[in-house]
Amino acid sequence: MNNRIGFAIPILSLLILSQNAFSSNESNGFIDGAKGNLLLRNYFINKNYVGDSAVKNYSREWTQNFILEIKSGYTPGVIGFGVDGLGLLSVKLDGGRGTTGTGLLPDDSPHSYGYVGATAKSKFSKSELRYGDLRPRNPMVIATDTRSLPQVFRGLDFSSKEIDGLELQFSVLQKGKSRVSEDMETLTYNKIKGGDFYYGGGKYVYSKDTSFSLWSSKFEDIYQQNYVNLTQFYNIDNVRLGADLNYWWGKDTGSSKAGKLDNKTFSSALTAQYGGNKLIFGYQHLEGSSKWMRLDGAGGGFLSNDSLSNSFDSPKERSYQIRHEYDFTHVGVPGLKIMNRYTKGTNIHNKFTDNGREWVRETELYYTFQTGALKKLSVSYKNITLRQTHGTRNENENRITFNYPLGLF
Repeated sequence: MNNRIGFAIPILSLLILSQNAFSSNESNGFIDGAKGNLLLRNYFINKNYVGDSAVKNYSREWTQNFILEIKSGYTPGVIGFGVDGLGLLSVKLDGGRGTTGTGLLPDDSPHSYGYVGATAKSKFSKSELRYGDLRPRNPMVIATDTRSLPQVFRGLDFSSKEIDGLELQFSVLQKGKSRVSEDMETLTYNKIKGGDFYYGGGKYVYSKDTSFSLWSSKFEDIYQQNYVNLTQFYNIDNVRLGADLNYWWGKDTGSSKAGKLDNKTFSSALTAQYGGNKLIFGYQHLEGSSKWMRLDGAGGGFLSNDSLSNSFDSPKERSYQIRHEYDFTHVGVPGLKIMNRYTKGTNIHNKFTDNGREWVRETELYYTFQTGALKKLSVSYKNITLRQTHGTRNENENRITFNYPLGLF
């Protein structure tokens, strides 16, 4: 165990024990408004590689993870102040010996790794200013949380809900920590270092059925990107129909350290929901010489065809998705859900091909315990098949995840 982890463990322990100090007669204050949560996450991934392009037979890793969040309340007054703490620790249960490659552990497969950080915050009315560790989720950048530990950025964030129905956010990110890193590092795109990452935008909810979003971002000396979204729902008898329409456009900026960039991405999802059934049709269309633009390691969750294993975001790619979800609450089994999805991509242009194709088939079975000692424990099984006519990603994958949230105070 390295020195950083050795330093992190006592801090994590102190944060947990500090719950005893969070008591005060003042309601909703810095202390009485505090909350502490510990997420226990057990994660197992096994990948089998197939075809002539396979560089090895399989990857397999298993980790036990601890995600601790301590959030203070705010001091009294017109402007309230507070501080949040974050503690992350991942312990290897199995892996190494040539079986790395699942994304659960760093490439050198250490016995453990982690991170400790904090965020200072202030609040006025319905507006909040935060500096420190941030985990944004918006169309410009998503801090991914799909492996052992979440991705974390460091920067300044301002958010406001002063106007009913309108949410605004403006931020600058200065550093980033990947899912398998212990250190904050310079932000990159295609492994090329840039400057600060600025973004801003908002969402206006016109009604429960209609919303509109507009965002813009700039990664210094790398790229500039814009985004617009329209979401609309309709109710026809017992059927709820929806359309989620997204459009990004971007290009290189500043000194263009990553070279000439040009991308336009249209992404859409049409939904139909009846009872416990939800049917989704996704279509995604990229134009230009570049892939969809995002910071290295960031998620693609706002793309309609983003999946567990692939985002279908290569230059000029066209992709089509059909997905079915079922919530067993409607047949008397609350907490049980299943998802089946098939996505196909064509017309891929990259360093491997000028007419590549790929497809993904995914199944996810998910259950959350509703009562008893295991209440809120969620168990997820994912089965994934990925095939490509180019590159080396032809694989069969299984994932098993346990998430158990504990409210400390």
